[in-house]
Amino acid sequence: MSSGCANKERVRGVSLYFSPERVRGKDEISRVKKLIADINEKDNAQKESQAWLKEAYGGLKIRRMDNIPPAEYATYGRFLDSQDRRVYVVVHPAFYAFFMNNRVLSSESDRDVLPSKNIVERLYEQREVSSVFDRSFDLMQEQEMALRDFLETMSAEKKLVIVILPKDYREHLSYGYVKGLDEYTRYINEITNMSESVLYTESVSYDVGALSEDSAKMLALFFKDVDAKSVLVGGGFAGRCQEAFIGSLTKEVAPGMLYVMPEVSAISADDLAGGEADNLLTKKGKLNFREIARNIKYGGEDSSLKSSAKMKRLYIYELEGSRLRLLNGQRKHVRKKS
Repeated sequence: MSSGCANKERVRGVSLYFSPERVRGKDEISRVKKLIADINEKDNAQKESQAWLKEAYGGLKIRRMDNIPPAEYATYGRFLDSQDRRVYVVVHPAFYAFFMNNRVLSSESDRDVLPSKNIVERLYEQREVSSVFDRSFDLMQEQEMALRDFLETMSAEKKLVIVILPKDYREHLSYGYVKGLDEYTRYINEITNMSESVLYTESVSYDVGALSEDSAKMLALFFKDVDAKSVLVGGGFAGRCQEAFIGSLTKEVAPGMLYVMPEVSAISADDLAGGEADNLLTKKGKLNFREIARNIKYGGEDSSLKSSAKMKRLYIYELEGSRLRLLNGQRKHVRKKS
């Protein structure tokens, strides 16, 4: 037997940085370190502010795409890199924590003093003793935290991100929802930094990631007007809501425009058999990004995870103390001497 307890060190701090290119040079490394430090400093201050928490619980602060006049679409092109012109899309963020988890993580007392920790952090603190052959809960925790880090850093850097939220989500929350306290809205506001570069729209239902025909056409026009060259999709779940989202856009955008980011694509515990969850974690209980990418590329044991879109990999860096460490660099092939 082995303990599958989650590591509590990262509960209050962002530690992962995602980039389509390698982080090179002292200046760039210093910039990324400072970015992460600034995010954590800001987050800690906000969590201690009842005024900020009241604002975060008071309604979504990121802009809804459906309410943006098409004449304004092109102005969002300023949030795209001048050369690669990437748009990032996250489907159903934190779906496990809010819509599948059955642990009660909120209480009536939360309405008296607004809680400093969000639901994903509270979930991450839940200690679970499990068999080495059944570590799906640990995997779900780690995936939620990685996606949180992705959205925190991307929004802090003012990258253009579109979040696809579950339709009518308040009617389907599974974690012990307290009436009058909107934990999901608070979470989205927190991890997106209420950034002007982050927009959202809704899927056709809470458990289906597809867009309506009108929403798909809206996104296609938006991508055209901002001059996007590629759309990188993450979120949850691979082969499920994520694939439904991609399918609803396939006829509306240019062929080859849609890609899956395996590093920030969550895999549902329902799609893992036997000890598969353990294979997706390292010995230290963190995500095995290479193995996750391999599962999504080839579809897992029953091919259910395989996407119709190609993969586009991200480089992932972890800040450990003062060291910024690359987690998923490509292995070098050494030519054998003849």
